[in-house]
Amino acid sequence: MGTSQKILSIYFAVFVEFAMRAIDELRAFHARHVAPIIGPPMGASESDVQSLERALGASMPADYREFLLWFGADYKGVLQGSDCFVNQIVANTEALPELLEDNGMKDLLPPNYVCPFMHQGYIAAWFAVPADEDDPPAFSFNEGQVSNSIESGKTIMQLFLQDIVGIWTHRIGKTREKLD
Repeated sequence: MGTSQKILSIYFAVFVEFAMRAIDELRAFHARHVAPIIGPPMGASESDVQSLERALGASMPADYREFLLWFGADYKGVLQGSDCFVNQIVANTEALPELLEDNGMKDLLPPNYVCPFMHQGYIAAWFAVPADEDDPPAFSFNEGQVSNSIESGKTIMQLFLQDIVGIWTHRIGKTREKLD
């Protein structure tokens, strides 16, 4: 097991042990490990989030809304290159049925959903709306997976936490390799 994998393993063991809200854990991780190097994230404005909610015809769940206000316009941060910012979510939500249809899975979408994360058109994460929970259960799909299946079992904020920790740990590992 490489250094990056060990860090992730320890990090998630601590996360499960303390069972913090994923958004709080994400904020803590960012403050400890990311912000000292690239600065604080850029949040979306309240009016941007309200416009998103109007465009989608749904209120965002509390924790995800908090995430958008904190991280929703951080185009040059950790998730640079992924479509997960406030002005990309409507397009993601509109594109998701085609991605799933191309893979024979469109029938598995709930009637109403929001797709807050897409990466290069082949990875997506979404949740059903209206959401009863502050951090709703999420579904994800990765066209490059061998099984080509929809995965569930995590909340939307747990998926963002996993992605940000994984991406950052990978970047730090690559930087250390260059220094060695």
